[in-house]
Amino acid sequence: MMPDMLAALLLAALVHAPHDPVACWAISPAFVRDRTLYVCQPDFGLVLRSRDAGATFETVQSGLDTGYLSALVVSPDFANDGLLLAVDAGRLHRSDDSGTRICRPAPSVPRPAGVLQLAASRKVTR
Repeated sequence: MMPDMLAALLLAALVHAPHDPVACWAISPAFVRDRTLYVCQPDFGLVLRSRDAGATFETVQSGLDTGYLSALVVSPDFANDGLLLAVDAGRLHRSDDSGTRICRPAPSVPRPAGVLQLAASRKVTR
């Protein structure tokens, strides 16, 4: 089974509508090996990470403004770089440690306002 199909099935099993709505989610490209996925539940202001394919979750929103994410994406090389990008309150945030600490980019990085979506590419430079 493809990793994205497996993650979709896991999410369907983990959240039951209408009680636990998910605003955005992301899975590691190496999900089969690292079993990592992220879920944002805005009704509770939560950003959650699972490292065991959804059996358990931990909160990982340290450094975010609100905990309400409109977009979340992991790097195509996530298994090696741990890069997670998130949009919280229209502002871009990043984590280089798989979500343990999420922060705004350095002042030298442009801070776009009103970001709605993100896309990952292997052609991104730090």
